Amino acid sequence: MHMDELKNFDKRFERNETLLHKKHIDSFAVWLDDKVKQLFYSRENETSNWYVALQAPPRGFHALNMEEETTYGKTIPFDVSQIEGNNDEDENYARIDVEGILCAT
Repeated sequence: MHMDELKNFDKRFERNETLLHKKHIDSFAVWLDDKVKQLFYSRENETSNWYVALQAPPRGFHALNMEEETTYGKTIPFDVSQIEGNNDEDENYARIDVEGILCAT
């Protein structure tokens, strides 16, 4: 299909197979990227057996400058002397809502 489009685009490719194959190899990845649509499936909720098809935004969507402009101001250095010295060794930062898996090392 890509080669047919190349032949219709430029008549030189109809006469010269070598040139056609070179152009095909050079431009096929970009051509395919434009043709393929990204589609993701997500479960509606954890108890449902239904899946919802989600279509990703078009490629390059982030480049449309739709984000709000961010203004940056002057930053003030942080005063380290205001940090409290409460480095408790016995604090536990492990998750307690899941069971752990022990791995032999």
